[in-house]
Amino acid sequence: MPTLCNGSQGEWQRCSTLLLGESGAVVVDIWVESSPDGQRVRVAGILDVRCAPDARLLMHQLIDSAAGPILLDLAECQVRDTTAFGLLVELRLRAGRAQRPLLIIAADERTRRLLRRARLAGLLSADPALAGTAGASRDGVFATA
Repeated sequence: MPTLCNGSQGEWQRCSTLLLGESGAVVVDIWVESSPDGQRVRVAGILDVRCAPDARLLMHQLIDSAAGPILLDLAECQVRDTTAFGLLVELRLRAGRAQRPLLIIAADERTRRLLRRARLAGLLSADPALAGTAGASRDGVFATA
């Protein structure tokens, strides 16, 4: 089970490495950095049904533990299935209930396409000021608050 970390001010902290069974293959890494702007969360690896429950627990803890926006960087993450996509939608709703905007500040083309097809295109924003905040601005900014 993942453990909570809030990240240090201006420094990335690895929160969780979710492994696949006995092989020990890394499925997804989650890093957090706290800043005056909120929390930056970087997800790297394959987000799918295998690791979604643990990722969900960790993200719920992050949402509930602090204030301010959550800047979610998915540039190095592959959203592989509907479970992972559903997790993103769920996180958006939970963050909204906690009065915390959730901004997807980087994502691959497939994830952006899924957001558009799910009629979440209204959540997309192209604010260049936010795009540079996580160091992965090439994919644009998706506001999910």
